[in-house]
Amino acid sequence: MEVTIGLSNLPLCSISFLQKFFAAMHEEKARKGFFVTTSFFADTAYEYAKDKNIELISGTKLVQLMRQAYPEYNDDTVDVMCLQCGDIVTFDLALQDITRKYCKNKHIVENNIYYSDLFKRPSRSNSIRYRKRRI
Repeated sequence: MEVTIGLSNLPLCSISFLQKFFAAMHEEKARKGFFVTTSFFADTAYEYAKDKNIELISGTKLVQLMRQAYPEYNDDTVDVMCLQCGDIVTFDLALQDITRKYCKNKHIVENNIYYSDLFKRPSRSNSIRYRKRRI
């Protein structure tokens, strides 16, 4: 079975991306499409995909799927690399007041990733990538 997979990492995935994706599916004679974004889909995108056999996977859904697939990694921490030496420093996202730590080489490592930002719905997008995969 031919399946087409679309990927986007832009702030908001709109219907125009899905129209291009559906055209790619048609050209490849794919019967099913999966469109994955690390952000969100516009409401019109859900409406468009409904009768086109395109499954939409938003960033929130992607996180849920990853937590199901890898339950041993279900924590609220983030690893940040020291820009000077490459050492990895772990920050707890629940402790937002701790934004700086020292790496093993005594360099200051700053955490600029916040839990609330991981699920914030941005406002616009403008690019798309396609991958074809035979299942």
